[in-house]
Parts: sequence; structure tokens; C-alpha cells
Amino acid sequence: MGSLFLWGQGRSGELGFSYTGKCVRSPTAVDVGARVVDVACGEEHTLAVTEFGDVVSFGRNKEGQLGRTGDRVGGLEDEVCVRVACGAFHSVVATAAGRVYEFGLCHTGQDEAANEQEATTTAGAAPAQELRGVGRDAVRDRIVRESTERWLVADDVVAEIATSDADAELLARAGTFSSDERAAMIGLARMDCRRVPVRAPRLATSLASESIVEVACGYGHTLAKTRTGRVFASGYNDRGQLGLGHRVNLNRFERIKAIDRATVIAAGSQHSLLVSNGALYAFGQGSLGQLGLGRRVTGRLVPVPVTLGGAMTRTCAAGANHSIAVDDDGACWFWGHAEYGQHGGLGTGHDYVTAEYWYVPRPVTPAPPPLRDACCGANFSMGVSAAGALVSWGWPAHGVLGRGDERGSASPDFVHGLDGVEVLRVAAATRHAAAVATDARCLHGRRLAPLLSKGPHDVSLGVDGDDRRVGAHAAILAARSRYLRGLLRAADGEPIVFPATLGGARLTLALLRAVLVYVYTDRLDAPPHRLSQLAAIARDLGLPGLAALCEGTDKTSTFAAEFAALVDDKYASDLVLRLGDARVHAHRVLLETNDYFAALLRFHDKTLTEIDLADSGLAERELRDILKFVYAGQDALDLADPDRLFALVVAADLVRLPQLVRSCERALVLLIADDLDSARACLDFAHQFDFCTRLKRAARDVLTRAGEWDSSSSSSSSSS
Repeated sequence: MGSLFLWGQGRSGELGFSYTGKCVRSPTAVDVGARVVDVACGEEHTLAVTEFGDVVSFGRNKEGQLGRTGDRVGGLEDEVCVRVACGAFHSVVATAAGRVYEFGLCHTGQDEAANEQEATTTAGAAPAQELRGVGRDAVRDRIVRESTERWLVADDVVAEIATSDADAELLARAGTFSSDERAAMIGLARMDCRRVPVRAPRLATSLASESIVEVACGYGHTLAKTRTGRVFASGYNDRGQLGLGHRVNLNRFERIKAIDRATVIAAGSQHSLLVSNGALYAFGQGSLGQLGLGRRVTGRLVPVPVTLGGAMTRTCAAGANHSIAVDDDGACWFWGHAEYGQHGGLGTGHDYVTAEYWYVPRPVTPAPPPLRDACCGANFSMGVSAAGALVSWGWPAHGVLGRGDERGSASPDFVHGLDGVEVLRVAAATRHAAAVATDARCLHGRRLAPLLSKGPHDVSLGVDGDDRRVGAHAAILAARSRYLRGLLRAADGEPIVFPATLGGARLTLALLRAVLVYVYTDRLDAPPHRLSQLAAIARDLGLPGLAALCEGTDKTSTFAAEFAALVDDKYASDLVLRLGDARVHAHRVLLETNDYFAALLRFHDKTLTEIDLADSGLAERELRDILKFVYAGQDALDLADPDRLFALVVAADLVRLPQLVRSCERALVLLIADDLDSARACLDFAHQFDFCTRLKRAARDVLTRAGEWDSSSSSSSSSS
């Protein structure tokens, strides 16, 4: 989990923020109110999964690809979402329970075979009566229909192989259609399979019996991978991009039988890639070399092997008309359309003179650092190094390379806007790109930002020689620095006036405010030419994290740990919360950031120094965890213990912390994915507490797949 960064063109709002100018050329942090687990980019829209299992979307919604009318995707309130994928104008969400939802421009259709008077419409051919120069008599209509059907069910595959490189696997697959299979495909060809806007998430019922863990989208097709590695495909298939051995478009998912256990799936505009047991496979459109099978192969209808010089494949990615792969040594390979520098730089003359040079996989040269992940935009490529740095190369239009300009570079280079953070996920489309990175700063710090200007303050700070003063809170200062805590003790309530020189640097009121911004929000807010001064001042004030941040060497945050340690810290405590014999020291300024405690404090006299919570329903351990969450956010909690999660989710609901409830639910749902005992325990628990709707649904799914729950009768038959 990390922070979300976006860059490129955002004319439809796909960057999640407004800006001036043509585009955003460097990665820019986007606040979605939570940390992000996964992100995907479509033609002009973006989807992200938050740490709470929700999906946020922004950008173009003309075709319904945002799946919402408000801020979040609707219809998924009872689901814990884990993965997202975007096509050009459609979106797909996979949940922790293994379900798949689609929205946007999706395939649908009705079987028109019963109406023999109505001509058949297929996505691969126009209706017979619309073809110019063809009469309406039954004989000609039948000829057109039957020739279209033969093309769709791939009767031409054997002939194609006879004039190209022999491929025993494809030849065998093309000849194994039984009469029943051929009849079924002809039936599909006679269906009116078209794309229509679906404005709310639609459950993919054809995957109801499967547990999907990964999804990928091309321009108009979708791949879905199960927990066991089986791959299913749906959508456009005019180039064989579904890998099913025919060209019939599908409005439901069908299994790619040629691959038994895939580990990676990737979808380009009209082609697809799979990795299985370290071997790479490709299928779909290949006229520009994107399949990596050479100049004579224009397409394949089923997965066929692609060789990387004998190396095993770790991962792969597909762009509009190019592909890249990373082998087990971290080396990056490229093949396909190279006109825009997607290939990485070697042999530039081949781009225009002999483009076929790139129709087979070749190492990207000059080589980027060893990679652990890769991603393709339409006409550019990106990779994540083993150290978590982002590199990019290819066509730079709209600032998609994230390098601060629109100058082209076929050579891989670092995206310096993400220096100092570790990139976890990366996504790209035609005109924008996104990354999830472990931002060194604690997200919860943003919630404390209003306290900087919010009174009453109990500490007054100043600089010698300047009569102006800045207000602050003793508890927050004491949490961040032992040195500041000592100054507060010595001042004993009097204003603290710092000398005009600290650490050999001149201290101004503006730099003092920059120190306070870091103390409260864990963020750096100072102009570049003042960073060296601020670093020296920070060291003198006992803030090594701020000093390292100024120098660009800090990759970790101590914010959550420091604020969590403030729970039950007697220093600067102005309130005691009592539970029987237990007493927990607390701090009003931080409690008031939570609605429950703010209402509790308003109800009681402000002069009270102790509040009895005996009737709250809270236990001492849960109260301390709740306070840690209020003070420091989710980073301060350990959500790996199921027994503790049960108690904490109930406590979070009591004090009206919906984000913590959803975090606990998500953690429990992920724990029960393959554990029947845990699923039974979670279902019993969810029956007792109606607010755990997502947990109840996920537990039922696990038990249903195991045959222990009958969803139709809503009753379980647990085995002994």
C-alpha cells in the first residue's frame, strides 16, 4: 500500500485534480483519502483500490466506465475490492471473494438465431443486407453468412499455417474442434454481440464458480486469472485476442484451455500475453510484430510460445502494438512496433528501414537497471527496478514519461519525480500514467494539518528579534522531539523564544513555520534554496527525520510510531479516560479530530479532567487501539491477529470509525480466502453484527465453494 501519483494529460479529469497548462509532466501526489493498493488507467479514466477495499474512479464517464454518480464506484458496498483493470472505455474490478464486476462499454447481446428472417450481426462482419453490392436474395445472404461463420470459427487457420511457419501446437488445436464445439461457435457467430454502456458494476456471472485474483484489459477485451492459474477471456475477439481458437466476440467469459496454470496475464490493444511456468505465450494481432513470432506471423488464435533467448520469464506487459518482458535475471526484452522509441534505443535505423528487426524479442539496449516489474502505455514503456525506482522510455507526448518535459528518449531513464520512494505498482494508458509508491510520509499527518491554525494553542513560539508568535500544541511537539519536550518542561507554560541562529543557520519565522508543518503533517514545505538551512535547524531541534527529508535521504517515517507512543503518555495529557480500574491518559487536541470523542467532550464540562467510559462497551485493549488509530492512523495498528480483529471491529463501530471498520473487515476477508475454519468463524461473527456485510458475504462465498453453504436457501451445512 502507498500513495497515488499521476501524470500526463487530464482533460477529462483522469488525473484526479485540476491543473493549468496542457499537461502534468511529473508525478504528482493525489489524495484519495486513503492509501492505495492498486491502480489502472483507461483511455481517459483512472481507477484505484484503497486500503479499505473501496474503489475510487475519476475521468471520463460518458460510457459509464467510472461506475458511479458520486465519488466512489457504486454497487460494491458489500465487497472488498483488491484489483482493478481498465480498457479504453470499460473497467473491471476483482474482489477478495473472487468475483468480477464490469462496467463501461461492455459486450452484451441476445440470441437471434430463432428469428431466421432477421440477418445475423457479428462484430467481425456487417449484416448481410448492409453489404454494398450484395443482393437480398436468400442464396447470396446464405453465402455471406456462411463465409462469415467459417472465418469466425477459424476454418482458415490450417490454410494460414500451411503458408507460414509450421506450428504443431496451433495446428493441433485448430483441428480439435468437435462437431458440437463447431455448432456452438456458429451459434455464437449468429448472436448479436455488441457493446453498450453499463453504468453500474455488473457481476460477471459466467465466472460465478471461479475465484478470480487478477484481471487485465485490452482495448475491448478482458482476461481474468483464477487462484489456481486458469485463465478466462471475454470481449472483442476479431484478432483472436481471447486465445480461444476462433474469432467470435463473447459477452461472457470462456476458459483458455491451452494454458493450465498461468502466473501473469497481460492485455494489449488487440493482443494478449501469458506467463506459465516461466514460459511466455502470445496470441491475437501480430501484424506489427507484437507477438514476437517474426515477420511472417500476422496473428494467432491460441497461445503460442515466445522465446527470450532461452531465459525464463518473470513478468510481461503489452502496449498498443508492442510488448515487453522481464526475465528471471531482471533483463528487459522488447518486440513489436518501435517507431516511437518503445524499443529502448538500440539500432534506431531499424525503426524506419527494417521494422521487422523488432518482430522478435530483443534485449532493451542500453539496458535499464535490473527490473522486477514492467508496464506499457500505448506508445511508451516503463519498468520498476529491483530497488523500486521507476524508469521510462518511448514517445513523450503529454508528459507521459514523467520526466518533467516532453522530449523524446528511446533510452530508459529514471523518473526523478519519484526519487526517495519505492514504486509498488505502475499503470499506463495512451495519454497518462500512474504509480503507487510507498510515500515516506505518513498519510494520517494530513488530517492533523488543520490543527496548525486551529486554537486554542497551549504553546507560543517565536524567534529572537521578531515580535510575532506562532501557536502550537505541547502534546504534538512533545511527541515528535525529545529536545522540544525538554524545552517545554523548562518553559513551564511561558512562551518559547528560539535564538536567531540554530545549528549555524539563521532561523526565521518562515522556517519555524516549516518546522511546525513537518511536526504536524510529516511533510516538507520549504523552498529548495532554504533546505540546507532547514536541515541544520532541524538537527538542532532534535528532528533528524526532517533533516534527512531536506537532504533527500529519508525513506521512512517515524510519525505513526511517535504519535502511537503518545497514547497514555502523562506528559501534556489534559484528560484521563477511565474504564473500571484502568486509566488511560489522553489529549483533547487529538481526540477532537474524531467525531465520537469530539461529541463526548462537548457533552462533558470542559473543566473535567476525567471521563468514565464504563458504559461505552469498550474494553481497555480496544480503547488503546482506538486511540492509536485516532492519534496515528492505521499504520500504528497490527491487523494480522484474527481474534484481535473481531474485538477491534466491534469497538470501531461503537465509536463511529467507519474507516477502521472497513480496514478490519478487509483484513479478515483476506485471511479467510483459503481457510474454511476461519470462514466459519467469520460467518458466525458476521451474523451477530449486521454492519459486517462484506465479511458475511465473503465468508459465505468461501463456504459455498466448499459445498458448506447453500446460497439459494441461505442455510449452511457445516461438516463435522
